[in-house]
Amino acid sequence: MNFQEMQEELSEVLAESSTRTFTLTQRRRWINRGVVEVCRLTRCLVREATADLVAGDNDYHIMNDWNLTGFMEFAKEGIVVRDAAAPPATLFVPLERRTVEWLDEVHPGWRMTQIRGMPQYYAVIGQVVYLYPTPNVSVTGGVRVTYYYYPVKNGVAGGLVDPTDVPFDGHPALEPYHMLPVLYAGWRGLLKVGAPKAEAVLQEFVAGVETLKRSLRSKPDYEPRIRMWQYRAR
Repeated sequence: MNFQEMQEELSEVLAESSTRTFTLTQRRRWINRGVVEVCRLTRCLVREATADLVAGDNDYHIMNDWNLTGFMEFAKEGIVVRDAAAPPATLFVPLERRTVEWLDEVHPGWRMTQIRGMPQYYAVIGQVVYLYPTPNVSVTGGVRVTYYYYPVKNGVAGGLVDPTDVPFDGHPALEPYHMLPVLYAGWRGLLKVGAPKAEAVLQEFVAGVETLKRSLRSKPDYEPRIRMWQYRAR
């Protein structure tokens, strides 16, 4: 189902209300918000991005430095770094995620860039990721990040802009669930005009989300997630 077809389905969901109440802009916004909500509730999409490890730099902004578009949170794999002293074929070394409180207690002064070596830990404060120790070498493509995300296109969260756009970045495994963002949009519209049907549409949306989560859990590598590896941070 593409974006145009989703809007047509939404008109059907809203049939018991006055569809003239809702502008095209509202409908499109609600459908896109539905895509984001499904991604948030199910963690159905994950990306892997690579970035450079920079000597002497222990803080990296999720957007400004790594450009993690649509970032929600780090996946189980989190952050791994390549050991520059190891042979090229050596696997990336995973970093342990720690709280700021733990680092303050166990490694006082951990924010000081003078303490250098190969990073072992990372902490997240807002949109900034801190590595400890501070990298002592620069490695091109030396950081690999795995994270849950929602689609974004032309600055639109949800990723649906053109009539032929397909939700969830067109991932085929999610095709049976294209109706979920429509149901979310329908609920928002029906709720806005106080239509009794709103509660039933919401329950259908919730049931569909639970079905998707169960489907994803049946996969051996479920976290929950569907892997998409084509993204590379710049």
